[in-house]
Amino acid sequence: FFINLAFVVALEGITQLYVSMFVTTVYLMLVVGMNPYRHRIANLLELVVAISVIYIAALLTWHADRLDGRMDSSVDLAIALVCVLPLIVAVGCFINVRLFGNRFPTPEWQQREAEKEFKDLVDNVAELSFLSPEEGAQVVLSMADWDRWYIKQAALSMKVDVMGKRDSIPVQKRVVDDELQRQASGMIVRAKKKSNPRAMT
Repeated sequence: FFINLAFVVALEGITQLYVSMFVTTVYLMLVVGMNPYRHRIANLLELVVAISVIYIAALLTWHADRLDGRMDSSVDLAIALVCVLPLIVAVGCFINVRLFGNRFPTPEWQQREAEKEFKDLVDNVAELSFLSPEEGAQVVLSMADWDRWYIKQAALSMKVDVMGKRDSIPVQKRVVDDELQRQASGMIVRAKKKSNPRAMT
């Protein structure tokens, strides 16, 4: 919408293209900062599309203020290649999700990988649970910004998406099947009953 708006608010062709590049750059920064899609491969596709739009606008400035036309054929070829690039990446993303995405029923190799990831997650969280709040704060503060952000997002995902504990968290629910929350809650309740049946009565 804002890219189309650039061609309305600006009169000169070169100005329209630069406004489009500015809008796309801001959008690209938001995608990098927020990672709006659950699949990282989908975020990659969004980045490629945004970068392609920026390059297309930059290359089209040649035609908006051309000189003697000596580079027209080369610029046209570059524009065509950049236009096709998102489609090529989209095909690669589709193949990636098809080969490595979740399948039903779950293949044995994927089940083993998930069990390994879960065990690694539980082991590390169990180690951190021995720290006092003050010691834990020092660990968190010593992390790099991106590492700290990913850990916060992982904790938020487990709380909101898996456990369904929204409380007063000011976030929108991401695209997750409600059945996942029901299954996770049910398994945890059954595990608690099995480990401490008196506490559940």
